[in-house]
Amino acid sequence: MNPMEAPDKETLHNPLRYWNDRPDYLAEMDQRDAEMDREDSLSDRYAFQLGQDLASHGLSIDPDTTCTEMVRGFEHGKRQPPRTADVYLRKLLTLRKNAYHRGIPVSSALTKEYLKSITVTVCPVSGVNLTQGTMTDTDWSVDRLNNQLGYVPGNLCIMSARVNRLKDASDVVSIARQGMFNWLLLGGDDGLYQDVGSGLLAIETMRLASLMQGPTHMRSGGFVRFPPYAMAPSAWATFDGAIAGIHMECARARVDEGYPYRRRRDLFKHLGKEHWSKSNRLVSLLRRMLANGKHPADVWFEDTPLDMLLELIEEFLSNPPPVDGAVDLEAVRQSIQAGLNPLAQFAR
Repeated sequence: MNPMEAPDKETLHNPLRYWNDRPDYLAEMDQRDAEMDREDSLSDRYAFQLGQDLASHGLSIDPDTTCTEMVRGFEHGKRQPPRTADVYLRKLLTLRKNAYHRGIPVSSALTKEYLKSITVTVCPVSGVNLTQGTMTDTDWSVDRLNNQLGYVPGNLCIMSARVNRLKDASDVVSIARQGMFNWLLLGGDDGLYQDVGSGLLAIETMRLASLMQGPTHMRSGGFVRFPPYAMAPSAWATFDGAIAGIHMECARARVDEGYPYRRRRDLFKHLGKEHWSKSNRLVSLLRRMLANGKHPADVWFEDTPLDMLLELIEEFLSNPPPVDGAVDLEAVRQSIQAGLNPLAQFAR
């Protein structure tokens, strides 16, 4: 699925909370376009146009804290015929205004259609039903998963205002480790639903850290390992998340045939009878858990499926599938790197 297209409801497994069986990746960006985006989204011309758009759509600015060009554009926009704005356009314009004031670059790929395509009605971190315009902790907000990157597709997630606020005030990865400690020490829900001292529960920090790993990995160029306690649409997947997604995709297929099965077979059957059997048992276990109403992300908070997943991943990493000699690995590496290079334009 192209991350820039609104998803077809028929392809969504749970439209209320983020999880994709086969994680989407960042839409390809052209290096030149990325350079132009950064320069433009921090320019005076951009500020003028944004001020004009804010005024014509009935939104406000603070003249005392807004730059001169945005004020000029706003005054010009007030003389233009008024235009209507839906909730996505209002959110986009407000986001762009706040980003400009903070010097954060915004990709032109961030459109109201993109926001609509990633919007959910349940916070993927806390599980609360999201509201709009109530000025409370449950209002939906757009968060940059990695604050060292600007507003670029793949780095954005919808979550509650409460979680967004606490995330920005916390060292999420560090407190996620504390969350895991609570889980292991106390066991079960007694550990998962303890406050870790930041206002976030242990289970919330672990989900947040899981969401953040993909963009953080791509930003740093490192290899990130982290269990897939939550995954966002059109975000860069971690390796663990991708392997979990392959097994989840097979579990939801209900039958051991078709493309999902063939892909899993090609990746894991070479590991031998013991590990191929474990892969099959994991798929069967996931099917039973889903049939009993377990959310696809929450299955990994159970010891048995998580242990099976991690064991399979370790074996896979130590014994990867054979590569066809005709594959030019250097060409593949260069292609991947070319797709990542434009992201540097949005680094802060």
